[in-house]
Amino acid sequence: MAIISLFIINWLAVEVLNFRGVDSLTHTVVNLSIPYKVIAYEKKGETWEGELNFFVKIYSLDVTRDTFTGEWRRRAIIPSPEIAEERHLHILEGFDLYLYPGSYRLEVRLESGEKSSTIRKDFVVPYIPPNKLALSDIALSTEINPEGGHEFSYHGIQVIPNPEHTFGLNRPTLYFYFEIYNLKRGDYTIDYAILDGTGSQVRTFAPETSEAIDPDTILALRGAGFDIADLSPGEYRLQVRVIQATDTATMSVPFYIITEEKPPVTEEFTSEEKQYYHLIKYVATPEELATYKTLPEDKKEEFLKRFWAAKGKDLLHVLIERIKYADANFSVGKRLGRDTDRGKVYIKYGEPDDIERQPSSLTGYPYEKWIYYVK
Repeated sequence: MAIISLFIINWLAVEVLNFRGVDSLTHTVVNLSIPYKVIAYEKKGETWEGELNFFVKIYSLDVTRDTFTGEWRRRAIIPSPEIAEERHLHILEGFDLYLYPGSYRLEVRLESGEKSSTIRKDFVVPYIPPNKLALSDIALSTEINPEGGHEFSYHGIQVIPNPEHTFGLNRPTLYFYFEIYNLKRGDYTIDYAILDGTGSQVRTFAPETSEAIDPDTILALRGAGFDIADLSPGEYRLQVRVIQATDTATMSVPFYIITEEKPPVTEEFTSEEKQYYHLIKYVATPEELATYKTLPEDKKEEFLKRFWAAKGKDLLHVLIERIKYADANFSVGKRLGRDTDRGKVYIKYGEPDDIERQPSSLTGYPYEKWIYYVK
């Protein structure tokens, strides 16, 4: 199922990203942002469901043949058309393939019921040299999960894409991901800067210096996130420069600050939900948690409403039940179960699939081993 995201996006957007592949091929990633209005929905119980068919062609502009064709189907679920309109829901979809360096044309046709939309984009797949300091494209992101995920993952890091490259009041943090290739052993430095539409620097950041140990390793880096809430509306570029000895590699990506703000979240919370819904530390990403902690008190309430509007109340109810269970079963003295090691694991992962219990003995204390099978 496609990922549902929140922001003021009312158009179909596509981005193409290039990373080092194998041999002479480049690993090309295509991400799409699809407004909910593109899909025809039918009411199914308490929700609305729609089916979206993808028809993709990628042509090489250097040779007269189709390079790639594909088609697949996705199902999308929304609470209702009214809520989807209020929250400006859109769907994120992506696919990847390996291409030879050259010029290409992408065509994506979307069909849902009687609705149809098409988007086209010309792009260039670069040659990434095997023995020269180089950077991948920079993937802009709305959320980064260092623990990985099933979709939109690079080297174990989940990077939720932002194909529109838009930020603003409701996306105040600039998250990004990129890869460094062909570092030699020794120190290297990364410089970051934000440029305005004229190419002038409007913000710089302290250089980061590290040591490369294994020159054969692809260095995958996720941006911890830059606070850009105070930037004026307009077009900008994030520039990344890597320096090692006399070698330099530079890459940049455009992004846009918009001022339109989503309408306030009107969904009501019960007194019990309000009692627990600030405990996002158990389910939030490090970036979400860092953003929440830096907000003034009068902004945290709105953040929580938007957080749970995006995550869904089902997750909130699961969190509440797990916290209650942890407090009832794992509390020690005045220490609540939610704050114990077992409680934290239970709240995050739920009931274990299996438990191995070791009773006390002359050589050791009793202990439990909780086992979770990968699903």
